[in-house]
Amino acid sequence: MNVYFSLGTKCNLNCIYCFNNSLTNLSSLELDSIDYKMMERIVRFLANKYGKIRINFTGGEPLIYKETIIQLLTNIKDLNSKIENPVITTNGTLVSSKIADEFREINKNIVFNVSIDGPQNIHNLTRKSKSVNDTFNAAKNGLDILKKYGFKVFINSVITKHHISLGANEYYKFMKSFDTPFLFGKGSFLSQEFSINESQFVNFILDLIEIWEEDIDYDNNSTWIDGILSYIYYSQNNTFDEHCGSEKMIAFAGNDGLMWLCPRFIPYKEYCLGKFEEVTFNEQLNSQIRKKITNNFRSNICTYELELFQNNEIIENTKNERTRLFDTIKEKLEIKSSR
Repeated sequence: MNVYFSLGTKCNLNCIYCFNNSLTNLSSLELDSIDYKMMERIVRFLANKYGKIRINFTGGEPLIYKETIIQLLTNIKDLNSKIENPVITTNGTLVSSKIADEFREINKNIVFNVSIDGPQNIHNLTRKSKSVNDTFNAAKNGLDILKKYGFKVFINSVITKHHISLGANEYYKFMKSFDTPFLFGKGSFLSQEFSINESQFVNFILDLIEIWEEDIDYDNNSTWIDGILSYIYYSQNNTFDEHCGSEKMIAFAGNDGLMWLCPRFIPYKEYCLGKFEEVTFNEQLNSQIRKKITNNFRSNICTYELELFQNNEIIENTKNERTRLFDTIKEKLEIKSSR
């Protein structure tokens, strides 16, 4: 089970596709940051219930809540055998040697997902900040520090119209230069400057795969291809999981321990399962909200995108294109593994 903790809404960047503010048609909840005591209570219950869980820290920017993460990981060291490597998804700009050293002291197996959207001009266009003039170099510096301290690191990218203009070959060469596995997905946003349709996204990915297949110098495993599927289907457990993954994840936010099936819907009350309680957990998890999401993902339709776009034609295109991408990647990897 993948457990997501949205630590709070504070962030030092203002990314154009941040989903915290995307669904303007839904009513929002005002949430306090979640504290380590509530998270510990949740972790102990879920570790006991499922036997093995993975903790994911998101935000806002998780490193703003560094002390909360450290306190939780310190308190649950006795559960290390039941907890897979914790994951922190960060924009990377706040990483320092001091912070890396503090995290290594607590748990050297933490995995960091660092957001880098490609070349400097694209990254700085999509990940803006009033306090950081060059978010690209700040993120790259954070990435370098984490690698220096021995952490397992992945790069996250969001593909936009600017990436399509750049071209798959140039994007691939640039990302390869980091010598770090990279994962990516299509952003869900309404701005025509950045928005691409599903066909453009799928064709871009398939072009990347063709380039990767011909690159005899670069076989940094197929993690980045697995990552494509993780983003598309929002599933972190199975490489080839043909649904959004909400059957295998649960997200928490706020000091009351409010629950969602998908972190994308935090803090929208229409999809909130209510406050975490051990005695009512199973009932909450199998509510009508889950059934609604389940009916969608069985057709490869993301409920979040359905709410965002409100356009059946777009959703139908999304479903067909994701099926095409899924089938193509699966076939290519099966051929590659049989060689």
